[in-house]
Amino acid sequence: MPEVHNHSVDGEHESLEALRQLDPHEAEVLFDYAHRKKSADFEGTIDGHRENFTLIKESDGGFRVDKRGKEKSSGGWFKW
Repeated sequence: MPEVHNHSVDGEHESLEALRQLDPHEAEVLFDYAHRKKSADFEGTIDGHRENFTLIKESDGGFRVDKRGKEKSSGGWFKW
C-alpha cells in the first residue's frame, strides 16, 4: 500500500495524486479529521479539473481515498 504524507493509503492513481497535492499541514488536518470521524471530503485538481474526493479511515488502521466526481460547489477544500 502506498504511503502518502506518512500514512498508508489505498486508492486509484488519480485519487492518490490528488491527496499528494495537498500541503503537508492541510493533509495532516485531513488525516486527523478522517481518523476521528471515519472520513473527510476534500477537493483536488486532476488534469485541470476540480474533483471531489473522500479520505476514509479503514478498520485495519490504514486509509483509502475515493474519487467522488467533479466539483459542483464553491465551498472550501474539505467539508466539515
